[in-house]
Amino acid sequence: MTRRLTVFALCALLCACGSDVGDRVGEAVDRVGEGVANGADRLGDAATQLTGRLAEARDRALEGLDRGVTRTRGQYLDPVPGTLSYEVTLPSHGLDRTVRIIQPEAPVASAPVLVVLHYSGGTNENMANLTRIGRLAADHGVWIVLPDGIGGQWNDDPAAPSSVDDIAFLDDVIAMMIADAPIDPSRITMAGMSNGGFMAARYACERAESIAGFASVVGSMRNALAQACQPTVPVPTLLVRGTSDLIVLYARPPGMLSAQDMFELWAGLNGCTGDVTVESLPDTVDDNTQVELQRADGCVGSGDTRLYAVIGGGHAWPDIDPYTSITTLALGRISREFAATDLVWSFLEPLSR
Repeated sequence: MTRRLTVFALCALLCACGSDVGDRVGEAVDRVGEGVANGADRLGDAATQLTGRLAEARDRALEGLDRGVTRTRGQYLDPVPGTLSYEVTLPSHGLDRTVRIIQPEAPVASAPVLVVLHYSGGTNENMANLTRIGRLAADHGVWIVLPDGIGGQWNDDPAAPSSVDDIAFLDDVIAMMIADAPIDPSRITMAGMSNGGFMAARYACERAESIAGFASVVGSMRNALAQACQPTVPVPTLLVRGTSDLIVLYARPPGMLSAQDMFELWAGLNGCTGDVTVESLPDTVDDNTQVELQRADGCVGSGDTRLYAVIGGGHAWPDIDPYTSITTLALGRISREFAATDLVWSFLEPLSR
């Protein structure tokens, strides 16, 4: 039921986005043409640092053969100046899986990586456009990696029967980045929205040693995962939940953890023995939302654990575009008190394993 509601709500959001994205497609195509030409010049020697599948996909993009703007399934990627984007087909456990890479045009050695997981029913393009996550590559030099779930879904529940092994797939994605890109393996982090946030939490439970931290925006954890979660090392945890979310309920959601329970679970897993501080953040925008931050202190190592409660907020990535009556009806109120993309990266950027 949660997945069906999420698909409905996000489809409504994307319908609202459609005209906006469609209006930008012509401009986007022109920018990509310019960007490919300019990017080839700016990449210079740094481009040769890529190997394997990433190098092949990058070369197709530079030749103008990549489908980064127009896709056969009708999705569009709005490119970000200062970045280069391309898709990789990655065989994983008998399936050909799709991974979108958004890299800085001029990559540097030992760069960080942020793996970003889309919501239920989403695609890598939808997630990139919705969150404007590509600007982190341009502004901070981080490699943005956007895998696609099978049928727009992530297998986040270890108790649910499924032939899709998304843990193994994400292992393969990370292994590809380590082998083929000039990145720092100790600075790989993960973030997700809704179903993607659920999956990021599962990966943190089962592969704690592979990521330096994770962020879950309007996501939770299935009860079965919460009972089985035994990370081998602390995993810094950032949670963002809307108190008026009608899809992933803030309190007493059926079959999954409330926001408070998830915060307390990760505070315990991260060995946080100090006090929990609660702070009401400044109300800077008149949007009928406010933000309360809970932070667990005294955590082991770098196991920082935070919960941002968006009071009055719905099932949305704060500060997404566009802001319309349709998205408000489907998802609930979208907070403008902070940009979730910036918050996620400010939390994850300093981390290393």
